[in-house]
Amino acid sequence: MNAERVFIDTNIIIYLYSKDEPHKKKKAESLFLGSKPLISIQVLNETANVCLRKFHFDSTTVRNILDELERYCKIAPITIFSVRLALQIQEKYRFSYFDSLIAASAYEHGCSVNLEKGYKPIQIYSPREVTVYGAD
Repeated sequence: MNAERVFIDTNIIIYLYSKDEPHKKKKAESLFLGSKPLISIQVLNETANVCLRKFHFDSTTVRNILDELERYCKIAPITIFSVRLALQIQEKYRFSYFDSLIAASAYEHGCSVNLEKGYKPIQIYSPREVTVYGAD
């Protein structure tokens, strides 16, 4: 897998900072070895929200986490193309809108793999051809 093309979802980032699931934390950390994965602004927003609300981190700690993510990840913007593509994906595959936006952003930035919930890869071939591995 080409490290330049890996797009990571919020859940994987959250495992890095959670104390509840050490085996998932270790697996998440391994995704950063020798690579600089891509995340979107949406992932940063969702991470900040979980850190504030679920983990009860203070604002300074959350800012430090965002700084760390900026150092170790490439940050992809969300564009109007991302939003339109997310709507197509949501309509066709019945994903939630926000999961569709993650998939759209990964596709828009040349990622063929989106590591998502429970490490189920989503293969994105085109806006109309998405394969979810491990899905029912």
